[in-house]
Amino acid sequence: MPDIGFFHPQIVHFVIAGLFLGIFFRWVSLTGKVAWTDRAATTLLLIGTVAAWFAVISGMNTHELSERIPGVASAVQAHEHAGHDVRFLFTIIAVIEILALVPALVKFRRWALVASALLCVYGAYKVFEVGDLGGDIVYEYAGGVGVRSGDSVDVNHAVVAALYNRALLDREQKNAAGAAAAFADLAARFPNDPMLQLAAVQSIMLDRHDPVAALTALRAMPAPADTALRPWRTYQSARVDAFIATGQKDSARAVLTLLAAKFPQNPRIKARLDSLK
Repeated sequence: MPDIGFFHPQIVHFVIAGLFLGIFFRWVSLTGKVAWTDRAATTLLLIGTVAAWFAVISGMNTHELSERIPGVASAVQAHEHAGHDVRFLFTIIAVIEILALVPALVKFRRWALVASALLCVYGAYKVFEVGDLGGDIVYEYAGGVGVRSGDSVDVNHAVVAALYNRALLDREQKNAAGAAAAFADLAARFPNDPMLQLAAVQSIMLDRHDPVAALTALRAMPAPADTALRPWRTYQSARVDAFIATGQKDSARAVLTLLAAKFPQNPRIKARLDSLK
């Protein structure tokens, strides 16, 4: 069978949505008030079970990418075990659903569907558990993030996200030196990214409290084109902050006037300009 690990996220989301909807329809069908939910429940539970098999296969295809991250192996293994449990449980439920369709067993159909519905209650918990454990791998360990494609650009995105969020956390925890070091590391790693260079300049002001050095760094940077609105605005705003911090109010006012002309509806720019008059 071909390696389908790349499609694991898509498959597992289909499993979760399909099985939860199938479980819901199965319980609604037992009321006897919405007839179509009976066949809908069977269809969704069968499709969801087949998808669960593919989810396990795709997970096995991709687990090494996450497990090789130091400290994440136990989380990956817990997710794998929960995935096997879901596959096993819903295979039993699928067999019951199929048996309930056999004409020779029609007198047991009601009891079969009740048994299926009861097992589905536990199944709902297991589906939630496997999804929660999968979320832990992604959101707590960044398992698979940036590496599924094998593209160095994607890996660099993961590096940027990790260092950037580390820097913000250091700043939040009043660790100015740590935040400054993380932003400086980002700037050194990605010298051609204007937004990261500007983030590093802002860190010089916010974390190192050295507006003179920040202004020097800004002057050494090539100014972004004004057609690239976000980098250009960030660059000009950083200049304003540096000018104000170094007592150069006339220069700050000139830049704010330029910004106000470019963004006439922005109340923050107008308020800053008014404060310098």
